[in-house]
Amino acid sequence: MTIKASILISSYEKENELPNVFYSISRQKTNFDFEVCFVDDCSYIDPKPIYDKYLKVLNKKGVRFKQHVGCRGGGTNPKFGFINSMGYAYKMRDPESKLMILQSSDVMWTQDDILQKLVDGSKDKIIPTPHVKNMMTPSNLHEDWDNQIETIKKQSESASEYQGPTREVVAWLVPLPVEVLEAMSYIRNQGEYHITRCPTARGYKHVHRPDMLAIHQAHKSIPMVHVVSDDCLINWGTQHPEKVFYD
Repeated sequence: MTIKASILISSYEKENELPNVFYSISRQKTNFDFEVCFVDDCSYIDPKPIYDKYLKVLNKKGVRFKQHVGCRGGGTNPKFGFINSMGYAYKMRDPESKLMILQSSDVMWTQDDILQKLVDGSKDKIIPTPHVKNMMTPSNLHEDWDNQIETIKKQSESASEYQGPTREVVAWLVPLPVEVLEAMSYIRNQGEYHITRCPTARGYKHVHRPDMLAIHQAHKSIPMVHVVSDDCLINWGTQHPEKVFYD
C-alpha cells in the first residue's frame, strides 16, 4: 500500500468543530490511499472520543500533547516555519506520501470528491486551490449531513471569503508537494500560511478552483495561553512537549 496524500491537522480547543471536519473527511471517495495525521495541542477537552467516533478512515495517526505549544508560528523547525504541533503532524506522515494537505481543524469539506480533485488537479506543477467560505454552521451537521449540506452550500454563496480569488491565497486544503511545503512562508501578523510567493520560484502555479467548496466554521477566538492548573501557565513555544499517542 502506497499513501499518496497526507492530510495534516493541528487542533486546539475545537471540540465543537472537529466532528463536522472529521465526518467530512471520512466521506471522501478516492481511487488511492491517503492518511490523516492529527495532533491535539493540549486542549482542555481531550478530543480522542471525537477522533475515534467521527474520523472513519483506513489510515490515521493521532497524538495529544500534554503541554500546549501552539500550532502556528515560525523558527523552531529548521526546514520550514511551522511551530511544533503542525510540524509534528508533518513528521508523522508516511515517508512515501508526496502531497501534504494542510487541514484547518475548523474547515469542513462540503463535497465527497474534493480530495480526489485535489490530487488529480495537482499534476504538471499545478497547485489547485479550493474556495473556502466563512459562515456559522450547525455543530451537529454531521448528524443530518445529506439533508442539510445542500442548504449550507446555497447559504455560502452570500458568505464572506476565507480563502478565494479576492484575497491573498492561504494554504488550507491545498495539496502541497514537500518541496513547496518546506519553503512556504508564515505570515505572523495574520496567523496564516501563504503560498503566493514560493511556488513560482520552483516552477509551480496555484489555480483557484471554485468547483471545490469548503466551509470555515465561524467560532469565537481562542486565547493564546492555556491554564492547566492554578499554578501552571503554559505558553506557546515549549520545545519538547510530552505526548500521548492515540494509535
